[in-house]
Amino acid sequence: MSYEKDSYGFTYDERIAGLNLLMNGKINKIDLLATKYNTEQQKTILLISGLSENKDIKNTVIKEIFNNNLDEAINIYTQKENLPLEYVKIAKLNNGLEILLKSFLKNTCFFTLDNKILLEIDNLIKYVYTNKDNHITYYNVKNIQIFLHKCVEDKYGKNTHLDLDKQTMKHILSSARLHLEIHMINYNNHFSCFDLLDKSIKKRKKEKKKPSRPKLLKGQKYVPYWRIQHFVSIIEYIPSNYFSKIEKINKLKIIQSVQNYRYHIVQIFK
Repeated sequence: MSYEKDSYGFTYDERIAGLNLLMNGKINKIDLLATKYNTEQQKTILLISGLSENKDIKNTVIKEIFNNNLDEAINIYTQKENLPLEYVKIAKLNNGLEILLKSFLKNTCFFTLDNKILLEIDNLIKYVYTNKDNHITYYNVKNIQIFLHKCVEDKYGKNTHLDLDKQTMKHILSSARLHLEIHMINYNNHFSCFDLLDKSIKKRKKEKKKPSRPKLLKGQKYVPYWRIQHFVSIIEYIPSNYFSKIEKINKLKIIQSVQNYRYHIVQIFK
């Protein structure tokens, strides 16, 4: 072990461990490859290079975990919802919600998409995207369902939405929920994502403790806990080994030196 320090105050062993890179936050890829860090740690060091605020480091690393594991989370969601691939492809598009709503009204409900209905669709999309009331996705999808039912009733008469094909409606709403969950991860910071995740978990616990009893139509059967699956956030489908890393990051004290915080973040990927 060498204790002789270089002109920057680091020993040979500290440089090999990459401690100088973490403390300075200045990353040289060639220097990084010479350290003892594993590949995942090296990627994390490069990712947070140049960031000088702990909150930015935290947000960047967590969002990277989200993005790297989103496809697997989508696959799990798709299987649980039994959602056809063509709907999944639409849900993953940036304008997926617009496509879902317009195609449903035009092709399934035989609407002529005039300026009035197009404006109503645009306003609905802006409302659920903005999510000013900080609703969990379930309630924004509920608003979409209410909108579609109202459109059908306005055109065809009271209770005509009951004649809609239930399987098609299920796929539309399931796709909308997937799209909004993806939108949340892509466009919200991790603070907002975890706030909504916490609300989803609390709502699920409440539902499990006291299941809601919806008004049933003729021939329908009461199914306890039927809403619970719809309160699950797609974040919870992230593989457990990476979700545990997110939990460890959340437990780190945000108020500490950026050098120490950077070091502890990288150690989580050891």
